Amino acid sequence: MSEYAQLISALDEPVLRLDLDGKVLFATPSAFDWTGLSLGDTFGDALSGQDRARFEQALRRVAEGKTSTTRIELNLVSSARDVTPIDMKLASIPGTGGKPGAMAAWLRDLSMEKANEAAANVQGTHLLDLVENVTDACVIESADGGVEMLNQAFCELFGLAVAPQSLVGMQCSELFEKASAVTEKRVGPIYFPLDPNAKQAVDELAFALADRQPVAQTSITVSTSAGPAGRLHLFRRQNASAMTTHAISGGSALATQMPLVEKIARDLVITVETAGSAVHRAEQMDLPSRLLDQLKRIETSALGAFTSIAGLLDFSRIEGGELELETAEFKLREGLATLMERMAPLAERTNTQLSLRVEQDVPDLLHGDGARLLLCLRNLLECGFGESFAHSIIGGETRVVVEPEYSSEQQIHLSFTVEHKLPKGMTHSKSPLAATQMQQALSRQIVRAMTGGKQKLDVRERKEAMSYQFTAAFAFNSTRDTRNRTTFVTLTALPVLIVSADAEERQRLAETLKSWRMHPREADNVSVALQLLLRMAEEEHPIPLVITSNQLPIQDGFLLGFRIRYHPKLRNTAVIMLSQGGKPGDAITCRENGISAYLRQPIADQSLNEAITAVMGTQDDSEATATLITRHSLREKKEGTVLLIDKQRDNAAQAIAQLRKKDFRVVAVDEISLAAEAMLAEPFDVIVVDPTELAYVGDQPLPAYLRSLHQHKSAVPRLLLAGESPRTNMDDGYDGFVLKPYSRDSLLGAITELLK
Repeated sequence: MSEYAQLISALDEPVLRLDLDGKVLFATPSAFDWTGLSLGDTFGDALSGQDRARFEQALRRVAEGKTSTTRIELNLVSSARDVTPIDMKLASIPGTGGKPGAMAAWLRDLSMEKANEAAANVQGTHLLDLVENVTDACVIESADGGVEMLNQAFCELFGLAVAPQSLVGMQCSELFEKASAVTEKRVGPIYFPLDPNAKQAVDELAFALADRQPVAQTSITVSTSAGPAGRLHLFRRQNASAMTTHAISGGSALATQMPLVEKIARDLVITVETAGSAVHRAEQMDLPSRLLDQLKRIETSALGAFTSIAGLLDFSRIEGGELELETAEFKLREGLATLMERMAPLAERTNTQLSLRVEQDVPDLLHGDGARLLLCLRNLLECGFGESFAHSIIGGETRVVVEPEYSSEQQIHLSFTVEHKLPKGMTHSKSPLAATQMQQALSRQIVRAMTGGKQKLDVRERKEAMSYQFTAAFAFNSTRDTRNRTTFVTLTALPVLIVSADAEERQRLAETLKSWRMHPREADNVSVALQLLLRMAEEEHPIPLVITSNQLPIQDGFLLGFRIRYHPKLRNTAVIMLSQGGKPGDAITCRENGISAYLRQPIADQSLNEAITAVMGTQDDSEATATLITRHSLREKKEGTVLLIDKQRDNAAQAIAQLRKKDFRVVAVDEISLAAEAMLAEPFDVIVVDPTELAYVGDQPLPAYLRSLHQHKSAVPRLLLAGESPRTNMDDGYDGFVLKPYSRDSLLGAITELLK
């Protein structure tokens, strides 16, 4: 046994090494005990039929390199038919050539977590039902003095024309002060601070309403060994007839709440429409930016309030047992793009990096309750942003991931993950906000409804991160939309939007595009870019091409590509990404987000021109295609790539025309420094050099210097010397000679001979 294997075994953790087919190559003793397997057995044999298929699909995704790690919840089945819920993390172990050679698997027992979650859900549901259905006015106060829950009867007693959920989270003292306005002497309900040394105590108080009707207040302190856990406040009218009347109406608190919430929702619709119209007019009138920002904040706040009211309506229906899922066809990615649009202002306010990943294997056209699915995801996203606002947390990262877990001919099981990461060194609050708890409760109920009670919302807390995960099944249509690309005859006068946070990069690109007679516009972030694209589309002057950096604040270039691709008014806009510091997997992410071309910086102007030409469909192969255009794909379509170093422009232009007619790719420069930049950016098959004015670079002969610049895995380029006098001796480092001025047959013949 190796030293590493001994170390892993000593940890007494269930860890396994599997081959790419799922067979056990190594396992710690605890892993053997858990699974009942032996060396050589297949891990799937310890699972039920459906879990085995889900495990094999996850294993296949990692083995094929679609992801380096994945997590999946499974149920181990022992010989006694006992079922143990586990969380499995699969990670690839690199083999030869960097491809996965084996798998590492780590298992975690979820039995206790599942039991605790079930108990907490039952306790929370029972408590909520109790508060909602009690006929007396009721408020539950937390240990820190905040309002945990209250019912409609409290709002009715004190004339508060708001939904009870909107008061959750405020300080109990503020709530009582707000309610005091309708009492005779404006001194009730009566609040006194919670005594940290108090034991189980009951305080009986009394006050009168404005109509002098007496009200009895009972405050009950609930204590634990660690101190007071909170208080229960009950308020009861002393008039018997009034109590009877309230008992008749208060028995259905949800029924009395609904008309009020629906009225608020109708009023907010008018506010949203008015604010949106004001923003549109302000943009047309070029009002000061501060005023425009204020109007946009009003619109954003109104939209947020409206969606919150929609959440309250859904929550009240769920708790009343009235939730009926509506099955209809919906486009998942369009819905997620709209959701990201709603979340972007919240991310900007907290400087949170927002990202989204929907894997390629996820079908877009699903059958199910898309509205409730998006409501669930919105609540989980707002949980993280709400905590950031409350605790003044600036920075961090919020990520949404949609992955396929298991599919059949009729259904696909999709995994949805929402993860909130705090800035380094910060930790999550141990006592979440009441509003966060309410949103989590609503999301749990929606997940239960969508899965028929078979799946639950998995909440995982770590010091610097919190994640929510659930799985739901949908019927699906496997057809995919294709982008219809307009065929442009020329790039002249073609509008293009440059999106980069780097002002120098924007300026350099704009100057290059202007030299090709294109019409560039600029934006430094995603929000500005989308506003400009939508405004131009509405004015019937759409921008058909966006060139974006991958590194943008708040929302990166990938999310910009996704939002453009799945916006109804922008779906025909093509996106080219210029990547700074790219990483493995970027090409897959580009395809997932609808990005047409991916080029790593530094990029030669000629390569950018060819990429634009290919994306916009000006070449013969202009049909809509899902193929990602890269620097390498541009090279593969050509007979070869040639770097021409020549100061004589007339001769260079003649050579370029001759070679391009024969489908060679040509980059022409007139200085050695520009040649060095071009060679660092991409490989060349042949370099044609006219060294009239330069034979050495430093102490190196020019041929040796050019070969030293080659940084790519492809073969070192062949060097073709160009001159006006015939040469037969190539001992100076060149591989061939061509006479100038270039003739078609001599230049093509010399290059073809070198390529052989």
